[in-house]
Amino acid sequence: MPSDAATTATESVVTRFFEAIEGGDVDTIRDLYADDVIVWHNTDDVAQDKAASLALLGHLTSGGARMRYTLEHQTIVGEHVARRHRVTFDAGEHGSVTMPASLHLVVRDGKIHEIHEYLDSAQTADVVGLLRKLR
Repeated sequence: MPSDAATTATESVVTRFFEAIEGGDVDTIRDLYADDVIVWHNTDDVAQDKAASLALLGHLTSGGARMRYTLEHQTIVGEHVARRHRVTFDAGEHGSVTMPASLHLVVRDGKIHEIHEYLDSAQTADVVGLLRKLR
């Protein structure tokens, strides 16, 4: 069984990751990602590498849109984190979209090595439409 200290360290990495996304802090995300991180999304069934994931997150947090996460459930077992939350994309006067999401993360040695993200494809299309209003 993992120690409380290991669970706390993993939780700290995950907390910093989501705070960095909310703050548009791509440099912190870069530091939290392992060099060989794999980020998979069910909506396109593509496993992104570090550079591609950072580019996507940079795109999502640029142009005036803000992202906010509301945690609904999180379980940490060893290096594995199962998380369910709602993410809100707020584009000010252009509106907002909130959608549920589920992630499985692998955190090892203070770095995120894997993210498997599950989103509703229809709601993802709504987010894309909202972000286009800002461009």
